Amino acid sequence: MSGQAPAAAGTPPAPAHARRNGVLLGAAQLVSATGDVVFLPAIAWLAGRLSGDGAALTVGVVLALATAPYLLLGPVAGALADRMDRRRLMVASDLARAVVLLGFVLWAQVGGPPTPGALVALGFVVGALSTPFAPARDALVPDLAPPASLARWNAAMQSSAQVAQVLGLLLGAWVLAAGPEGVAATADEQGRVLALLAWDGASFVVSALLLMWVRLPASARGPRVGTSMARTLREGLAWARGDRVVRGLLCLTALDNLAIMGPALVGATLLVQQTFGLPASALAGFEAAMAGGMLVGALAVAALGPRLRLAPLLLAGMALDGLTYLPFAWIEDFEVGLLAIACHGLCIPAIVVARTSLLHLHVPAHRRGQAFGLVGMTVAGMTALSALACGWVAHVASPRMLFLLAGLLGTACGVLGAWRLGPALAAIQARGSTRP
Repeated sequence: MSGQAPAAAGTPPAPAHARRNGVLLGAAQLVSATGDVVFLPAIAWLAGRLSGDGAALTVGVVLALATAPYLLLGPVAGALADRMDRRRLMVASDLARAVVLLGFVLWAQVGGPPTPGALVALGFVVGALSTPFAPARDALVPDLAPPASLARWNAAMQSSAQVAQVLGLLLGAWVLAAGPEGVAATADEQGRVLALLAWDGASFVVSALLLMWVRLPASARGPRVGTSMARTLREGLAWARGDRVVRGLLCLTALDNLAIMGPALVGATLLVQQTFGLPASALAGFEAAMAGGMLVGALAVAALGPRLRLAPLLLAGMALDGLTYLPFAWIEDFEVGLLAIACHGLCIPAIVVARTSLLHLHVPAHRRGQAFGLVGMTVAGMTALSALACGWVAHVASPRMLFLLAGLLGTACGVLGAWRLGPALAAIQARGSTRP
């Protein structure tokens, strides 16, 4: 036995409270995620400007260390979400990031321009403080939403994330492009980057305030401590390994991200540069087209809501995620490529929303944080490996071959999932409640 009883289901929130909670949670994510989108490009830009001949290496280190905490601390972040009041953990994550970012900006204003080493450290610290937020948020949703509305809530969260992506990119591009150009880092550039960091810090304060207004049911309040942290981690990992559905979803997530994420990061850049022969502005348009497709897909899932069958949605989304990469092996025109990548983006919310909703229905309340912490760790780890593998494949072959291989592997993930997990996943929604 775990020594920690599953949380009681409690009384579902009243419809008015559920709507209010959904708006507050979505608004909090929108504000903070917009700042998140700004953060990494801003510090990478300034680190590169300050590093001279070592710019490429410095930028790589900044980006790697900013994302490494999700891989290194995923299980710990999930365990925290199962041991603490989840809303308070999200608020603490927001406020801690706000203190670090606003303190960094103040320090840079008083003590002189930041060094590349300071920016590397900032990226790692902010990344580490960010890791508990997503597991706590995803674990909290079933306490706020009626079971029949889980898919709609998760789709709304995805829609909020996509709007934040677009707004953050626009804000970052506008601020970073506002001053004079030049090879060397200028005081004007440093000031604009620091302004973006101050915006990011302020966004976390606003997010924390919105979260404080979320009205929790009694069953979702208070600490969840029943064992030591080490035992919570050990038992959570053993449970995930022994649960066929959770183990299978993590393996499918790993394989799908290994196949798909590298082309999204590395392949898109090489395709625009080498195949289409276009500048960086075209890459921004390419990414915006995919984000637009994801937003439309998330809105469609939210509109359909309870009518969706989650298992077919997940497995069909995985198969289509791969199939929509295959045309890039033959596409010659950039405009056709924009349409194709938007179609690819349409499929992504189906995977994320269905996987999240199935875990909400299947995982017991006292294990939700650990389940979503493991999902985050899997996505981060496979994304890094996929980017490395895709760089090698594109080097020895071509970007077209990269998308062809990724498309075939991604499609195979959907087929494999239908064969190995299809009936078990369908049974979860049929039960319509969390597993005891």
